[in-house]
Amino acid sequence: MSRILIVEDEEAIADLEKDYLELSDFEVKIENTGDAGLETALAEEFDLVILDLMLPGMDLKYVNTYEKKRMFRFLWYQQKKMISIR
Repeated sequence: MSRILIVEDEEAIADLEKDYLELSDFEVKIENTGDAGLETALAEEFDLVILDLMLPGMDLKYVNTYEKKRMFRFLWYQQKKMISIR
């Protein structure tokens, strides 16, 4: 089973994403802050990290340092607009 980490500070959005992903047989974990999400992503194995780019204290430049090291595969989004999948 593929594991997905959702890093989202709005609980309703995170829960909705989780519900749909679990219906498709993904194992999903949610973190509500950028720091907690990063700590979890470094400590556990995930196939995909879904990251809200508008998290307080976590900007795209900071996230890019981890992606450039090929440590994670990110799906980035901002509200209703898909930005990038790598």
